[in-house]
Amino acid sequence: MSNLRNGSGLFANPSKAPIFSGEHYDKNLAPALFCDFTAEEAPFTLTGCSTSADGLVCGAGSKAVSEFGTAIDFQRATATFQMAAGASIGIGMGVTCAFFTGSTLGMARNYDGGTSAPTADASAQIPFSLAAGELYSITLEKKACTAIATLCRLKTNETASVTITGVTTLCLGAPFIVVFSGTNVLCKGLAYYAPLFEHARCLIVGDSITEGVTQEGATDVRAAWKLAQEYFHGNAVISGVGWATTSTCKARVDELLKMGYAFEMVIFCTGTNDGNAGYPATSFYQEIIDELTAMGIRVIWGVPPMRVNYESSDKMPRVRANILAATGCSFIRFDWATQDANGDPDAVCFSDGTHLTAAGYQRCYEFAARELEALGV
Repeated sequence: MSNLRNGSGLFANPSKAPIFSGEHYDKNLAPALFCDFTAEEAPFTLTGCSTSADGLVCGAGSKAVSEFGTAIDFQRATATFQMAAGASIGIGMGVTCAFFTGSTLGMARNYDGGTSAPTADASAQIPFSLAAGELYSITLEKKACTAIATLCRLKTNETASVTITGVTTLCLGAPFIVVFSGTNVLCKGLAYYAPLFEHARCLIVGDSITEGVTQEGATDVRAAWKLAQEYFHGNAVISGVGWATTSTCKARVDELLKMGYAFEMVIFCTGTNDGNAGYPATSFYQEIIDELTAMGIRVIWGVPPMRVNYESSDKMPRVRANILAATGCSFIRFDWATQDANGDPDAVCFSDGTHLTAAGYQRCYEFAARELEALGV
């Protein structure tokens, strides 16, 4: 078993092309974790399965859960299996699972982590049957708000894929989970891929607005994406998760640092959901800023955009006031970017009162780019 992390040489990438653009997608992922499950203790919590000299042996209703990884815009997990007659297999990240059962490849957006095959939200019929004794790989990828499941017969390279968009729950900050369900399935190996660590000047971490809700079919419209691609020239990692609070975002930052990333700066685009966390005091935000600053990481805070029906009730102004009272960081006033001439939420920016339209994301991007330039970033 090998556990590959930053410093192994796998993350060196001489290419200066924008990260994850077109044909460069595969070139900008590297295995952050690899396990062949043979003979040694695996870094997984095992249920109904065990390691052997040949791999991970899975009985009926089995799973192996890793505590490694977190929610980022682009990631992939692939497991290689030797099939058994009538078996089902699957792999997951966070609460999204890709699985094959019978003759169907599908995905569940809200898998609960149990050992039985989940019910798919999207599925596609496999045009070939899986043969006992042959090797197959099953892969789950996250590309911004899109999830892709792929099943491949390795001997012939036959593949089938399922794609779903609007994946606001994929990974939710949780570690990725490898799920096995079936009888006598042998898992030969697992690889988890993350963005190359040398492309990590900046981390943009936030909630559903960072993830790009309402723009699932055109993810390059998102302000976070445009900042990562156009302003930072691909030298950035995005971690946006629906419903996230500043507290859960900080937990994701901690996990990414454990993975070996050495960010020059972190842009927190958080606060929109902090009312759900009891309106944290300024001291809460200050502790985060002080901790990261002490590590040599510059903190920039994207103050939450306007929010219809939360401005006049003083809910969002209260969150912003507590954030803006912190010291030792710079601010990007997304609330200014999304207000009209009267200081109210500008209708052109909002699709549902909270999430942004394409015009709203564009306005936030342009505002942020000007602010970052003025800050010398």
